[in-house]
Amino acid sequence: MVARLFQYKILRPVWLVLRVWLGIQWFNAGYQKLTDAAGAWVGSRAGEAIKGFWMKVAGVNEAFQPVAEPLTQYVWYRNFIIELLKGHRERLFSFLITYGELLAGVGLLLGAFTVLAALGGAFMNLNYLLAGTASANGLMYTAAIMLILAGMNAGYYGLDYFLMKLYKKYFAQNPFPKMRV
Repeated sequence: MVARLFQYKILRPVWLVLRVWLGIQWFNAGYQKLTDAAGAWVGSRAGEAIKGFWMKVAGVNEAFQPVAEPLTQYVWYRNFIIELLKGHRERLFSFLITYGELLAGVGLLLGAFTVLAALGGAFMNLNYLLAGTASANGLMYTAAIMLILAGMNAGYYGLDYFLMKLYKKYFAQNPFPKMRV
């Protein structure tokens, strides 16, 4: 019932503004990591930045001994982060985070695979929130959920419009079902 509210044609410009704003946020976050002069995200020292962050999240040192109050309040999430640290997954996740943020940003900015890009962004925001970082993550998470609920309306003024027209042409289905006025 509530999801129908997001399907009104008149809201398409609202979703465009929200989508572009969120896309800029994600693209900037990924671009800063990609161009980090220290190379702590994707450069020669890839993984250092995320490892330091994870250690703060879990409240542990290099020997996995508690040294401070963990940022996260969720024991299961703290244990998950510790397992990632023990498995030395920081380099892999450093690349995943950087390129995930870039892809979410580009997808939202271009309006291409908008729902998928918003879903990826929401998943990253959820993880940042679980880790105990607030900043703009709550607002970005809410915006992403709104775009997901808007569905095809969120990408109507973007490449999704043309992608769905191609889909309709080759699969003979209407990508834009009847919308409310």
